[in-house]
Amino acid sequence: YAWRVVMDASFRKLLDLNRAAVEREVFVALGELNEFYRNLPESKRTESAQRILGLLLLAYDNLRSETLQRAVLGLVAQRHEQGVSLREALHVVAMPRRAICQVLRQTYPNEDFFDGFERLTQVIEELSAMIIEAYDHRMSGILEEQAAAERRYRLLYDRAPIMMHSIDAQGRLIEVNEEWEAV
Repeated sequence: YAWRVVMDASFRKLLDLNRAAVEREVFVALGELNEFYRNLPESKRTESAQRILGLLLLAYDNLRSETLQRAVLGLVAQRHEQGVSLREALHVVAMPRRAICQVLRQTYPNEDFFDGFERLTQVIEELSAMIIEAYDHRMSGILEEQAAAERRYRLLYDRAPIMMHSIDAQGRLIEVNEEWEAV
């Protein structure tokens, strides 16, 4: 156990020493991910790369951190509103692992980072679970709002004091409101 803690600390230290190189790799990968990131100004994509890597490192240090939980929820809400899919959000979380592996293997070709990469993989899996839960929570809220809006519309339609009807593409009546039925 003590050896693993030392390996984690050593791996984490190497991540800090090579953070700028990893951020550059994440920056490039973001541009290849989708139109949203590709169209971001360079400064915003750089900030995104830094934020994504920072989130991953925060999770690496303490997966149970309240700061991490709030950051994940905020990021999910923001990206969801910007049209980023769940699949893309999960890809963004996993992407830095490849960049970290590439940079550390190039910089330290004779080092064995198996334990560090294993821990990193576990952290990414936990972050992915958090993101899925946040997306599910967000989607259930959206679906509840949609159902409530449909109920309000249905009530408005049914109880309107004027005759209302709906027709199909062939001009046939498919639905009428209460006022129409009363006539």
